[in-house]
Amino acid sequence: MKDWNVSIESIFTEVFGGKAAGEGGTWFVEGGQALDETLATLSAEQASFRASDRVSSVAAHVIHTAYYLELAVDRLKGTEREGDWEGSWARQVVSESEWEEILGQLKALKAEFLRIVKIGEFEGYGATELVANVAHAAYHLGAIRQLVLLIP
Repeated sequence: MKDWNVSIESIFTEVFGGKAAGEGGTWFVEGGQALDETLATLSAEQASFRASDRVSSVAAHVIHTAYYLELAVDRLKGTEREGDWEGSWARQVVSESEWEEILGQLKALKAEFLRIVKIGEFEGYGATELVANVAHAAYHLGAIRQLVLLIP
């Protein structure tokens, strides 16, 4: 595995899971602040909360993040498809069963992304695009962490 693959794997994993066990430091996520832990504390009702009509819900951020990651995984596997960026933000409210399904989908996509990065064999996809996926997930982690503070 190339050094940059290891770096991408490490930071991407920190976005979702936080500081690795036994690690003394962190790049940016302290305990309990990673995406998996943050989302696990929310009910569907909380995830669907919108502070105003100008602010997306946590659920919408998660749906969009999963969508972006799905496009990345498809591309890593060699499948290009047309995206619907605006459509990935359309759903703001979820039921409990939908919330569980979305969280499961995000978990599966995260695992598949990491599996492909570990293998390091993909065509037409470079370090910049992989880093962009890490940055995108980290951006939405930050947005979600702020939105959680607004939930009554």
